[in-house]
Amino acid sequence: MLTDLVASLKDQGEAANRGDLAGLEQMLAAQSVSLNSIFIELARRAALNMGEHLGATESYMRMALKAQAQCRVTVETLAEMKNPHPVAFVKQANISNGPQQVNNGPVPPGAIEDSRIPPPVVSMDPPPLPADAGPVLAATRSKRHGERPL
Repeated sequence: MLTDLVASLKDQGEAANRGDLAGLEQMLAAQSVSLNSIFIELARRAALNMGEHLGATESYMRMALKAQAQCRVTVETLAEMKNPHPVAFVKQANISNGPQQVNNGPVPPGAIEDSRIPPPVVSMDPPPLPADAGPVLAATRSKRHGERPL
């Protein structure tokens, strides 16, 4: 009995390695039907207990919804096996909202010099005061920047 099971599992594994997924598809289809039956029975039991035994109703509904969710996942897996999504191997392209751009290809000659942006000019000097700033604002600014007031 156990040796027959091991031999059957070995045969199914070899078939899957050859690309023959019929046995796995059949198993997933049977699993989804079983899970749907479990969902229906547990939902029926929850409905029978509704109004009298709320704890039992909640427990049955939780199990029913878990069986339904697992049934959905099983059906999605089966659908993915039957109709696989196309796989695309794409080279990396990092694009940010700022000035960063990464190109993963050969750099054309002269592109580096043309694409350089000059660095911003940073000055440590305070901006000039307006003509009508007055002596109080000038004294306040000079205290902030470590200067002596006039």
